[in-house]
Amino acid sequence: MKTIAIAALALGLFARCSAEIPAGQATPARVAAPAAAGDAAAGKKLIDQYACLSCHKIPGFEGPQGSMGPSLEAFATRKAIAGGIPNEPQTVAAYLQNPQAVDPQNRMPPLGITEPEARDITAYLLTLK
Repeated sequence: MKTIAIAALALGLFARCSAEIPAGQATPARVAAPAAAGDAAAGKKLIDQYACLSCHKIPGFEGPQGSMGPSLEAFATRKAIAGGIPNEPQTVAAYLQNPQAVDPQNRMPPLGITEPEARDITAYLLTLK
């Protein structure tokens, strides 16, 4: 089931990227180009706003932190997250927006994170080495 969800997520990302390229102008470099990078400082604020610390241990924050979800220490050094999706900016951001699309049994709730917010949170997480 996870394999199907990962494939669907990847196809959705590809379709979205392809839709943004005018017909006849798709080149391998343009199709593979990543989405605009997020703002790590804004992402850190959003992590606080979305109360991510209630479930995760995340470096760079003071006070109590949760343990229901995995620790996000050294997040940037991981090859995969959430049971196997590639730890790449596009897939992490898509996962943050809809965790159940990757794994319907996932305990991470849908938080209503927007695409720009997901890019910012991803940018912060990818600073954690």
